[in-house]
Amino acid sequence: SGGGVVSWVLVAAIGLLAAAGGAHAQGQCCTGTACNTPTTWDAMLSCPSSHWSTHMSRFPQTWHTINNPGAAVTKQCLSGNRKFLTCASDADCGGAAGSCEMPAMSAHEYVNTYMSCCKHCVWNMKFPVGAPIQVTAGPVGGDATELTGIENFDCNTFGADFAALDTEASDGFLSRTEFNNFLNKVPLRQMIATKMLDADSVFWIADLNKDKYVSSHEYIILRHYLTPTLISNAAPTQTTGTPLAEGPLGGMFVDSSTVSVWVTTANNMMVRLYMVNGWDSAGTREPRAGEEKEHRRLRDLDGSQRISLDEHYFAEFADLDGDGTLSKAEFDLSLFNPDTAGGVPARSTKSTFAYMDLDGDGKISFIERKRIVADRNENGDIDAVEWEWADYPIEYGPFKGHVYTDGTLKPEQYRYYMAYHGCTIRGSIAYSRPLSEYPWDENCPINIHVKASVPFVSPLSATASRRSSHGIDSTNEGFAMRVLGNVTERLLWKPQLKYIAADADKTSLETEYGVGPPNLETNAFEAALLTQYEKTPEDWTCSKSLFPDDGFVLVTRSQDVSIVMYLIAGKLTGSPHFINFFCTLFFFTLVVGHIIWFVEKWSNHEIFRSFYGEGVMDGLWWAIVTQTTVGYGDKAPISGIGKSFAVLWMLFGLIMFGVFSGQVTNFIEEETALNNIANAQSLAGFTVGTLVKTRDLQLSQIFAFTNHNCQTMMECGDKLKNKKISAIVAPRADVLTYFQTSNAAFTTCGNPFKIVGGTINPALIAQAPPAVRVCAYTKSVYGGVYLTQGISNTLDQMVEDGSLEAILTENQEKVYIPTDEGVGDECAPPSPWDITMIVIALVLMGVYAVLIAISESETAQELIAKWRGRPSPRQLAEEEAAREAEEEESKEAASKPKKDEHDVPKLPGLSQEHAEKMIDISKKLGVFTAMQATDIRRMQRELKEQRYILERMLKFFGMCGIIVLVCLAIMVGILIAVWGDKLQIAQYQYPEQK
Repeated sequence: SGGGVVSWVLVAAIGLLAAAGGAHAQGQCCTGTACNTPTTWDAMLSCPSSHWSTHMSRFPQTWHTINNPGAAVTKQCLSGNRKFLTCASDADCGGAAGSCEMPAMSAHEYVNTYMSCCKHCVWNMKFPVGAPIQVTAGPVGGDATELTGIENFDCNTFGADFAALDTEASDGFLSRTEFNNFLNKVPLRQMIATKMLDADSVFWIADLNKDKYVSSHEYIILRHYLTPTLISNAAPTQTTGTPLAEGPLGGMFVDSSTVSVWVTTANNMMVRLYMVNGWDSAGTREPRAGEEKEHRRLRDLDGSQRISLDEHYFAEFADLDGDGTLSKAEFDLSLFNPDTAGGVPARSTKSTFAYMDLDGDGKISFIERKRIVADRNENGDIDAVEWEWADYPIEYGPFKGHVYTDGTLKPEQYRYYMAYHGCTIRGSIAYSRPLSEYPWDENCPINIHVKASVPFVSPLSATASRRSSHGIDSTNEGFAMRVLGNVTERLLWKPQLKYIAADADKTSLETEYGVGPPNLETNAFEAALLTQYEKTPEDWTCSKSLFPDDGFVLVTRSQDVSIVMYLIAGKLTGSPHFINFFCTLFFFTLVVGHIIWFVEKWSNHEIFRSFYGEGVMDGLWWAIVTQTTVGYGDKAPISGIGKSFAVLWMLFGLIMFGVFSGQVTNFIEEETALNNIANAQSLAGFTVGTLVKTRDLQLSQIFAFTNHNCQTMMECGDKLKNKKISAIVAPRADVLTYFQTSNAAFTTCGNPFKIVGGTINPALIAQAPPAVRVCAYTKSVYGGVYLTQGISNTLDQMVEDGSLEAILTENQEKVYIPTDEGVGDECAPPSPWDITMIVIALVLMGVYAVLIAISESETAQELIAKWRGRPSPRQLAEEEAAREAEEEESKEAASKPKKDEHDVPKLPGLSQEHAEKMIDISKKLGVFTAMQATDIRRMQRELKEQRYILERMLKFFGMCGIIVLVCLAIMVGILIAVWGDKLQIAQYQYPEQK
């Protein structure tokens, strides 16, 4: 009972035998003393039943001792001085009998080397590596009950079973009707009845050369594939609500669950078989940790996590040299060849080597072969239904990610899929990595086109080492290069960097970077490393950002706006706020003045005079004084109505000036509003610069500012510096590049601009893609999606383990702008003291002090009076003293005592009494007349003096005004000469309409 352990290879389908037990070149088929290499397709499965029966009765590890056909096989000396050397006879090894024999070898190696035509009689478990266990039939002895089903391993029965089905013409081919007899057997009949298997799909899959018939050899392969299922009575797991028969491959596949059941069942059966026949039970075992998973991975040629009959046959039987492809010679020996119809003319027109070799490289990969299986309507294209049925794995992208514009997968698009699939599956095998870790074959170039853009990509400095830069290029460094190098190192990718010339065609992003479909001749895929914000074409897909702080930022001037109060007051006087308030207040004041005059003139005519012109002016004066809450008290209403009205007017005045005070405050806040810009949400009402390439994001609508478009960051920076705009909202990457290239970050007194508020919340600008990213062409090329997803996934890992933050910290000084600090007094912040006004005030105080001292000097007064031809103050004082003395004398004369009545002359006709009265009246009239004349003269002198004083005052203030203007002009000139452009003058800017 010579079984070996089975290879649920059948079930687990095929992978490269090189990984599981060594590469298997086409071997010989030895019978007795004859060893021949199969040279025709019908000889590939022509295992002599009598000869294989001898193998079934022997322990698999001793199979190599069955055949020893002389020189037909390679022999070695088993002992003596020539041990392990090749020999032809015992004499070559010293003459000892049996010293020149076939060397010991594993059952797997023996079958591949000397019994290649009997591969269908064993099932290779593919573990342990080097000497994988072989499963086959063997003698059951008295344990037929416990070894029920082992007869399914007996390949000698396959031919007889086929002949029993070939009943119509006995031509060696099963028609669809004859094939139904096979499907009606247990357990296939139950599986079809319960929709676990689709009969049409089984026939289509079993027909390897697609000639609409199943040949005897195709039947043998089908039996070899189905045996593990028949032995273990296990079917694939139904993972969705759809029956297996309506899903991929019509249920005709092996998945992880059936493999697990098969491995256990086969091992138990082989253990029992070994024990029945007295063989060493250590010759079989269950897989250890990872062996079962590795077995499935190696045989899952398309990455679908399911193993089809085509995968099983391709790797286990057709791929003779185990290189993963079929050469023309291997194809001719395989059942894929339409000539395998034998004497019957080939019935297939879509299964020739030239048609199957889609890329014309002289060899057929499994994905090229799979196109034939998927194209069930044989029109050359694959539609969505065929794609889903053929079980193309979603891990390689959805159907719509590969298709042409008409919704089908045409040969050209399928070539893109082949290139992408081949690069990933070969990488998966080479690095033993699943697709979730994004393997990539190093023989598939990844060309990443890069444009220098500091601080992300820049020439390598003399002090930086290649490794400290990024590890993928020795000529350039930068933050993005460092991150990209780390990403590709983790993914085991080996990209080639191609730098974009300065004179590259910039008519579009595609032409500038040269990114397009992959080169199907070299399997080279194109990608671009973007380091500034760009609106990418619809045919591109991009990764996540390589820059943790990527996004939009708010840029303002570094120095805050300074308040100059006299300029603020001057602007306020001419502002709409003040003019509107003054006109409104004047109107109400005039109305109130009329009302209070009309109310008070009847009972208070001394204060509010009756004449209209005088009375209205009195009322206007009272209204102004009262509403301002000054309240001189020189005029006040006395009537009840007037007092009540006055109370209302006072309250109205408080309200009016309260409102005006608020407007003044708002005006000052508007003048200094730029200092309060802390984030993007505080930009409402300002004029803000944005880049033309971000116009589609509608930033002005999101943040309610007035937009000013700039073609470049340089243009925006100039406008911000010249105060034509209040701020800039732009991608951080573009801002940092501008800071570096314009040397704004390295000026004497620090950067004139600053980023405030950090990165703007990306949720507010949901449509904005990152700036620093890797993009690839993805129109009908899902490989680009795979590459960018690999980069994004690795970036997430770097964020989790902190390596991305570490790289950012290492490049802190290069990525982020220096702080706003300078060296020396010239970079000190502006003084809080208003030096201009302080100096002007001190100068004016000195001027007026001098003028007052001069005006009080007697000598100066004499000189001024003489120059003007007017009396001096001293002369005026002397004249005043003389007038006062004269008046005093007049008063004294009037007050002299009366003469005695006897001295009074007697007038004729008048009585003494009347005469005395007349004399007394005359004296009083004389005194009154003298006094009146004195008053008149005094009034004349006062008027004269007042006129003189008024003229002096007018001339004095005129001179003072001229002196003030001259002094102010001198001071302003001095200030400009001394401080120059360090004077900060706030300017109110009305929104610029666009």
